[in-house]
Amino acid sequence: RNWRGSSDQSGLFAIAWDVTHLYIEVQVEDDKHVQNQTGINIFKGDSVDVLLDTDLEGDYYIASLDEDDYQIGLSPGDLLRGRAKAQAYMWYPRTSSGIMTEVQLGSQLYGAAGFHLEAAIPWSVLGVSPSSGMVLGFVLSSNDNDHDSAAIQQTMLSVEPSRKLTDPTTWGTLVLTN
Repeated sequence: RNWRGSSDQSGLFAIAWDVTHLYIEVQVEDDKHVQNQTGINIFKGDSVDVLLDTDLEGDYYIASLDEDDYQIGLSPGDLLRGRAKAQAYMWYPRTSSGIMTEVQLGSQLYGAAGFHLEAAIPWSVLGVSPSSGMVLGFVLSSNDNDHDSAAIQQTMLSVEPSRKLTDPTTWGTLVLTN
């Protein structure tokens, strides 16, 4: 209900992989860049969420999160004022939640207020040995906050509009290919 069209928030993404990392590149168009949050609250500012089910074939019909389901937030940081640095945070699985120092991040402004973000997530953090043909549950979403003085998730746009965070059966599919 807060989204006012593609200039308010829209984006493009690309995924790549090798034997050591899952690479995510995101370009987000935004009318106002606001990221004043870190850690567990990065979703309350301009950022990206990644959902991964690393055992999709093993628990395809299970409609609840388990230890092979991951929610990772990727923040470009505050690219205008420097109040927050680029950061990755894992919410799920809860037993591994916290700041992810293993994730390599790069970010810069895109246009007047959008951002370009690149992330390299080690497969080892996800407990995965990737191979061509591997199938993963996957969702990528973009969070938007246009209120400088508030920490809120004003809008979320997702590649899977009907996705439910805690129900992996509503997530999309990512197939690793050479």
